[in-house]
Amino acid sequence: MADTTEEIFLTEIDEPAEAMRSDIGREEIFELANDIKKNGLINPITVRLKNGRYEVVAGHRRLLAHRYGGMPAIRCIVRELSDDDAFSIMTSENLARENVNPVDEATDTKRLFERQSGDLARTAAVLNRSRDWVSTRLLIADMQSDLKEALRSEKIKMGVALAFSKITNDTDRAAALQMAISQGASIVVANYIVAQWEAGLFGTALERIIADPNALDGERRVVMWRGSVDGKEHPATDMLSVLVWRENVGYIEA
Repeated sequence: MADTTEEIFLTEIDEPAEAMRSDIGREEIFELANDIKKNGLINPITVRLKNGRYEVVAGHRRLLAHRYGGMPAIRCIVRELSDDDAFSIMTSENLARENVNPVDEATDTKRLFERQSGDLARTAAVLNRSRDWVSTRLLIADMQSDLKEALRSEKIKMGVALAFSKITNDTDRAAALQMAISQGASIVVANYIVAQWEAGLFGTALERIIADPNALDGERRVVMWRGSVDGKEHPATDMLSVLVWRENVGYIEA
């Protein structure tokens, strides 16, 4: 069946059964509605016949703009599509939008990846993206929820989130995340923190590995470090690593 272009009443059109995630708000939809009223609909939406009605495949926001703007009908391209084909088109259109949050990209990419039976190359081909791009979004899709939330709210960068996803201890990861958010950690600093954690020099693992070598068998004592400022001894487990620009060391020593 060849594609046709028709003017279809909104009452005959259903929103997609598997709508993509979207952060678009009511204000943006109203702005789009006003633009369509002023300049007309430049690109028709794509729909398919399903159960005697029409389902949106591409152009969900344009459909919402028509509904919010009180426009009774919309120009549509009617295509014959399978469920998998329709889902692929929806995903591609959603990821083609500007300023899509990486977490939303990851969610949509993983759903498509699963529909493609876990075929990385085929998923990349459908999205017209590199395999590395798809692999990175799959990592984000599977990362811990606290990192996803920080990434979604733009409190940390993608590289920082990917680095911290290697910290499997929830308490340690929360500490690293808070440090990154409060200090604006770069990817280099994030990787340094992860390297410390993997070596047992950061977080809860620190107390397990720093033991006094002079302690008797079966006795557990934590190594104490003497502070050069106050002259007092402090547990090594209470120490924090801080990166200092070499030219500022003199100020600290003073």
